[in-house]
Amino acid sequence: MLRRTKDEQEVHEILNHPDNVEYVTVGNQDRIDLTNDIKNDKNIVLMDDFGLFFFHCIDDGIYECHPCFLKEGRGKHAFKSAKEAIEYMFLNTTCIEIYACSPKPYKHARLLASHSGLRHVDTLEKHFEKKGEKHDVDVFSINYKEWKEKCQQEQSQVEQH
Repeated sequence: MLRRTKDEQEVHEILNHPDNVEYVTVGNQDRIDLTNDIKNDKNIVLMDDFGLFFFHCIDDGIYECHPCFLKEGRGKHAFKSAKEAIEYMFLNTTCIEIYACSPKPYKHARLLASHSGLRHVDTLEKHFEKKGEKHDVDVFSINYKEWKEKCQQEQSQVEQH
């Protein structure tokens, strides 16, 4: 079960874990420090023992989601947690829209976004640089109305069985 946290140490333990650090750093960084972002009350971190979702507030009610999971939390656990995180954001915050940007080399991040109900809305060409190479970035999105409709469809399917 996800919990909201402001604990910088536990967030950085997940982000800078050897399984993850190459996926969360940009340019030539060897670690990431989100201390100021975590302290910012507009941003939200939801986490469990296997990973986290960092929701960066980019405008009132609009968040960019950055997921990060240890190897043992990837796959089914991450998919289940993503749905829980989206529900939390729409029901417990002022969130009306969530974006996720996934560089092309990070197949698992694109899969997580699409399996969580986000739709592909754009591709930013050569937008992400890592180790001297520029990569395209897929942009995914879901808004409150779309999420609510998906929930109603899922509920209807459950009731039919």
